[in-house]
Amino acid sequence: MDEDSKALVKAAAEVVLQPVASVVSNTIGVLGGDRLDAYRKANRDKWAKYYADERAKISQETDTPDLRMAAQILEEVQDESRDELLKIWAKLMAALVDSSRAPKCRREFVEIAKQLEPLDAQVLPIFARSEGLEPTRIDFAAAQLHSTQDQVRLAARNLFRLELTQDNGNLNYSPHLLPLGRQFLEIVRS
Repeated sequence: MDEDSKALVKAAAEVVLQPVASVVSNTIGVLGGDRLDAYRKANRDKWAKYYADERAKISQETDTPDLRMAAQILEEVQDESRDELLKIWAKLMAALVDSSRAPKCRREFVEIAKQLEPLDAQVLPIFARSEGLEPTRIDFAAAQLHSTQDQVRLAARNLFRLELTQDNGNLNYSPHLLPLGRQFLEIVRS
């Protein structure tokens, strides 16, 4: 990415984030605005570290990142404090500027990421595996993630709702990734 593109992404971030912070500060007032601004800044700072790590892995940056998607990601980052999801946002942003992954980025990935829970993000790569998931993918994921089967079933239900996995209507099913799930995982896996 050339210097002009970098400057454009930075300017887009400032344009998107400044009005939101100002409106919230003015609406909430002195009592809550400063605390909310500090909370959002901490989230952005934590995300920036994850993004720097991801960006360091890129061998060739694109000259034309999708600025609308970049602005949406930057807007979402400030209200997200959960590490698993901040990492997803960082990987998604890195994919936007990576010349090999940018063409595969779909705008719907932003909407998908907005609706993920941390456990969903952990379960998705497990469901992508093809071997060694006995007795079922649900059982295997629960054991691997030290979660209950019910928690993994809820994650699986959300992944199905987002059209990332298929469902056969059985509570003990072994979900498999659909094309959208495989594409999303390819983009956010590093």
